Amino acid sequence: MDRDKKYTEVIEVFFRMLNCFNEFEKQPLKFNEEQLLYPSQVHALCIINNNPNSNITELAKKLGVTKGAASQVISKLEKKEIIERANSHNQKEVFLHLTSRGNTVLTEHLKRCSLRNCDIKKILIELEDSQLELATKLFSNLDEVIKNQLNN
Repeated sequence: MDRDKKYTEVIEVFFRMLNCFNEFEKQPLKFNEEQLLYPSQVHALCIINNNPNSNITELAKKLGVTKGAASQVISKLEKKEIIERANSHNQKEVFLHLTSRGNTVLTEHLKRCSLRNCDIKKILIELEDSQLELATKLFSNLDEVIKNQLNN
């Protein structure tokens, strides 16, 4: 197979993967037999948990979305009583925190992630260190290409 065909094959696999991921992102996930959350909401929940006293600006940056989009996610999570806002000591900044319901959802999500990550790790474990470095570089570069296309 010549290099152009190999390039095409890699690009096709990449876009198939992106399309599959986009479909996954559209599907709500069920937690505790009643709570439906979209993956973007769950991702926000994880970021808030991993960054105590984060605010909407920080959340937007870590999610890779606008402050308006992050604010919409926050509002939906607040309505579901999964997160809450708290004012800072100087009352100028609003911090985000998980509620007890949010912690319950997070715990269930982390169990699911652990299983999913095990499946991915089974693939990665077979790679040499140099191949892992190459994969990391590839995904980082592809991430930059997509970000640049979004900004144009």
